[in-house]
Amino acid sequence: MFSIGVGPYTGSGPVQEVGTFSTVTVTQSLDTGTTVAFELPGTSPAARQIDELATDVWVYLAAATIARCRVVSVEQTFGPEGGDSVQVSAVDYKGLMNNRHVHSGLEFVSVDQAVILWNLIVHTQAQTGGDLGITSGTLDGGGITRDRSYSPGDNLGNIMGNLSNVINGPWWGIDADLVLNVAPFDSFTTALTPILLGVTARVMNRQSGVGQFANAAIITGNKDATVPLAIANSDLGTDPRGRWERVESFPSVTEQNTLDEKGEGLLQSARSPIARWAAEIDPARYLVDAAYTPGQFVDIVVPPSLVAPIGVPEFSVFGQITSVTLTIDADGTTGVSVIAVEVPDEL
Repeated sequence: MFSIGVGPYTGSGPVQEVGTFSTVTVTQSLDTGTTVAFELPGTSPAARQIDELATDVWVYLAAATIARCRVVSVEQTFGPEGGDSVQVSAVDYKGLMNNRHVHSGLEFVSVDQAVILWNLIVHTQAQTGGDLGITSGTLDGGGITRDRSYSPGDNLGNIMGNLSNVINGPWWGIDADLVLNVAPFDSFTTALTPILLGVTARVMNRQSGVGQFANAAIITGNKDATVPLAIANSDLGTDPRGRWERVESFPSVTEQNTLDEKGEGLLQSARSPIARWAAEIDPARYLVDAAYTPGQFVDIVVPPSLVAPIGVPEFSVFGQITSVTLTIDADGTTGVSVIAVEVPDEL
């Protein structure tokens, strides 16, 4: 169903397919990008091509390249009677932003949020040895401008993630061709085929999101420059669940409007979705009409015996795919699992 290859990150493609392995796991996440983990013999041709931090892994589904990741960890185990296995972990170029930082003060005033993201990439690629080959693609910030200031040492992964997490923040990703794309979270397409137990899904599991739920929050920023923010849902007084609070602190935030945005974004994500669905997808259907991808919206047909937290279960709920995990074992057994969050009614 899928395959992987390895080669120098300076190249345009792999120089060796990983043909001998025990298990390969590819996880595509809407928020954090793609990760790859696999184990192979230390004596295999592919192992000879792996250089920690300097090797890329290409992931192919059929003939299409779906991800390009950098090897960030290599562990090797030597056992009795010549045992030799290598465990490899890799992250895509979005994940690499967690290892990059701001080098000089950056100030953005009324700048499109997609352009801010691209300029952060430009900033890090301008540093000595920092060029990753990332280019700009679609930069659709939804027409929303932001005021942002960043200081030397700020982690790019954190600040770019924070920009996504504020209310109306954009999704961003770096694809297999190393192109940065930015788009509103609600701009993804809707899958034509629903997730339906016994048809596209072999197993379904509705997971409670109560651990992340809140309908009231207290948000604090830099104590010398901002005023703490206390916010709550407009329907809190009639919510049958009563009051559930969260407290978050952002000591590096010095702008009150930035703190307000963070508070609204946190409360929006905390109040809904309140649950997520995990499903094991039939691999045969995945290759035909159920090739769900992160960000895609999908109808989830609810099993009739669902115990709903409040009210009568709906026949179906609308969800957004947040992650897709592909696995393949040495004997060729494949698996596909997805996680989708229920989308709030206001979307």
